[in-house]
Amino acid sequence: DMSSLYQACSISKLPLAYFAVKMAQDGLLDLDRPLHEYAPDILRHFESEQDRERAKRITAHMVLTHTTGLPNKGYLKMAFQGDPGEKFIYSGVGMYVLQEVLERLKGRTLDVFSKEELFDRLGMTHTSYVWQKEYEQLAVYGFRKRGAQRNTQWSVRCNAAYSLRTSSEEFTKFLQWFLRGADLTPEWQKKRFTEYVKVPPKSGVPGDSRLYRNLGWVTEDSDEFGKIRFHGGNNVVYKGMAIMIPERK
Repeated sequence: DMSSLYQACSISKLPLAYFAVKMAQDGLLDLDRPLHEYAPDILRHFESEQDRERAKRITAHMVLTHTTGLPNKGYLKMAFQGDPGEKFIYSGVGMYVLQEVLERLKGRTLDVFSKEELFDRLGMTHTSYVWQKEYEQLAVYGFRKRGAQRNTQWSVRCNAAYSLRTSSEEFTKFLQWFLRGADLTPEWQKKRFTEYVKVPPKSGVPGDSRLYRNLGWVTEDSDEFGKIRFHGGNNVVYKGMAIMIPERK
């Protein structure tokens, strides 16, 4: 039901994106400044000299619009699939790098400051990036054709790319708050949904794409609803979608 706790999968990226935008508004983070200047130790993730040089060019803006050139997976040994800023490549790895930078700037891990500054404030009392003891009773299992999959320990490690657990009821509080402005000035409310990168159509799909990457979100031009803001998620046995239609609130 609406209170069931499940893996939010890539919808986990949305709170991190919010924190990055809010910190940029507050002057704590420059979205266009190379991230290694805030946290030089992020370069330890890259083995080759070429990749370390590429990593020195990554910015928060590239992470939020998925143009770092980093892949979706491969957190232990990070390697580039393209040059930073070159093209759209969906990347969970980039989000994890940004997570480390924000953790350095705040002096706390993501699971701690997201709870203190956002989840508790909005009444999202059971939402967390790491496994909680209460989840043994509250969390629901994902399913495959053969039935329920008891992979409850997936999110022991905090990872902004995929490890959030929440419920439909609780995450809706975040979406409603976002529609109300989310403590952002009119200027930054506009910036967060600026259409920075056009997402190319999937291979083999005819026609042009109507999808654009914003700062952490996706916009679709809909004939019926106008601008739809959304983000999907897929951890194999869990799938989700968070959708906002601003014109209809």
